[in-house]
Amino acid sequence: MADKQTGSGGAFRVVNPFDSSEVGSFEFANAEEVQRVLQVLNTGKKVVKSIPVYQRANILNEIASCIERRSEELVTVISKEIGKTLIDSRAEVARAAITARASADACRAVT
Repeated sequence: MADKQTGSGGAFRVVNPFDSSEVGSFEFANAEEVQRVLQVLNTGKKVVKSIPVYQRANILNEIASCIERRSEELVTVISKEIGKTLIDSRAEVARAAITARASADACRAVT
């Protein structure tokens, strides 16, 4: 759960929904930062198009492996930020890894 800090000039606080403790915070992007990010994303889109499909599949498998290696850390973050139970958080993390691997398989099916 998150709420906008009042009087902070655009800060965003992430709070645990059960005990209201602060999990983290960040500043909102201004219009200039948003434009800069959009330019980076447009460049990234061109780069991704140039990556062969088999390499995209490898990247997706590496993402899945990273999720699996850091699963307990991700479980903790999800539980603290959203208030899901540890069991539900573990299921969400597992689903993310499965989705990345399924996407890798789909890439390979295209080639």
